[in-house]
Amino acid sequence: MLATLCSKPEVMNSQMGKKMPSILPVWLRALSLALCAFAPVYCDNITVILKDVPYSYAMLLMLCEMVRQRFLEKESDGFSAGFVLRMTLSAFLMLRMRPNGAMVWIPICAALFLGTRGRKRRAAIAVVAALPLLLGAGFDAAFDARFHPQAASLGEALSLPFQQTARCLLAYPDDVTESELRAVSAVLDVENGVPNYDPRLADPVKDTSSPDLSGRLGPYMQAWLSMGMRHPGVYLDAWLNMIYGYFYPSDSNTIVCLTLNSPDAGGVALRQNPALSDARLELHNRIYFTLRRIPGVGWLFYVDSVVWVFLLLLAALILRDGLRAAVPYMFFFGTLGICLLSPKSGEIRYLMPILYILPVMLGAALLSPRKEEKP
Repeated sequence: MLATLCSKPEVMNSQMGKKMPSILPVWLRALSLALCAFAPVYCDNITVILKDVPYSYAMLLMLCEMVRQRFLEKESDGFSAGFVLRMTLSAFLMLRMRPNGAMVWIPICAALFLGTRGRKRRAAIAVVAALPLLLGAGFDAAFDARFHPQAASLGEALSLPFQQTARCLLAYPDDVTESELRAVSAVLDVENGVPNYDPRLADPVKDTSSPDLSGRLGPYMQAWLSMGMRHPGVYLDAWLNMIYGYFYPSDSNTIVCLTLNSPDAGGVALRQNPALSDARLELHNRIYFTLRRIPGVGWLFYVDSVVWVFLLLLAALILRDGLRAAVPYMFFFGTLGICLLSPKSGEIRYLMPILYILPVMLGAALLSPRKEEKP
């Protein structure tokens, strides 16, 4: 969708019914498409992690709408019904697939509202912000009444506190009170989970958490807070180990492609011809290591490069055009926020939306700034 948007030589102004030339020159469209083509991103486990697929599509649809509003629409034309419909659809899918999608949706709504002028345009933003929440509440009520699903565990959202607790218990096993240990043991398997603590992956500890936290979460959070007050450095170390993969240049943060030949927890296994699998892996390795030798292109193979390029381009746009230039990219701060609280350090799946926006941000930085319309 983004490639099509960037490649059209002319676009239709939906409000005026006239064609107007695209502001994107040929060289920039070619550069954007080349960047997308060479970016070594593979949607790992795409066949067994269903939630990531519609979530990614929803983010792409939202990205296209933001790009269209930023580059191809006049501010005086206002927001069309199509904009409201597409943004509502993308936000609805994003919030239903991943609850932490709210960390993306809330910043973008705030940025759009504050960066928009005129009552009609702000009213459209208010509708866009409210509709996905109302539709989501109705969908959840109907789904719960029909299927009676089991409530999801909060363990995913507590990945960071679990990591901090485990690290503190390993570093200071004798500096924990009986009440703290009792509260932690009611939530985590201290004997089996804590010894398997992995500084960069929360799963070994998180997967031992109790699925039912009713009546246990409050005492656990009190124990977590009191332990952290005594050992703040341990908690800081645990957090830095969970996020440094998104910022620190390292071979361990290289983007890789999985062979997709292992079953998931639900017993779904991918069957493939062994000869075809070996040939595919050999082809992948040849392309992979060849591209990594190309100066500049090789940087795209590191997770930290994606984050730093995003932050540097955003800083350049703000310094040149002011804070309003950051509005189309605000929901990527939510994406980065999710990474800072994610259960894995340097996970490219969480950063894919930011990687998608880089060609657009590069074009915005290289093109002349858009002239503000007179009110």
